[in-house]
Amino acid sequence: MMIASDVALSPGAYIEIRRGQQTVIGRVVWQRERFSGVRTQDVIDVEALLREPRLQQPAQRRNPDMNPSPAAMPANDRIAIEINAARRIERSQAISSRLQFSALCLFGLVAAIAIAMQVAQMLGNPMRQLDSALSLDKPQTTALVD
Repeated sequence: MMIASDVALSPGAYIEIRRGQQTVIGRVVWQRERFSGVRTQDVIDVEALLREPRLQQPAQRRNPDMNPSPAAMPANDRIAIEINAARRIERSQAISSRLQFSALCLFGLVAAIAIAMQVAQMLGNPMRQLDSALSLDKPQTTALVD
């Protein structure tokens, strides 16, 4: 089971998760940022967990004018916020990857043009000299013998 927690859970730690009268006991097997993987000792009855009523909400959450902290939000709201944050991060990473690829392509194009111009200049000088040496437009000097 994967869980999200505001407190960092270290791998190997035993945890107890309660929802109403339901209790799940497990051991953390991996942890990455706020998320942890938990191996439970028993099979989890998901339907029973979802049917279980939650504890009484704090008065702070009942007041719609106040902005609750993420820890005080219902689990569904926190998950929705985390999903939206993850989507924004993925979108940002995709955009940055495209920009990085475009910058590398532009750099490669500029480098290829610069190299082509250098090669054209290096090959052009000897060709101009050869062309001027073989040119027929050059005035011929002939001496007339009387």
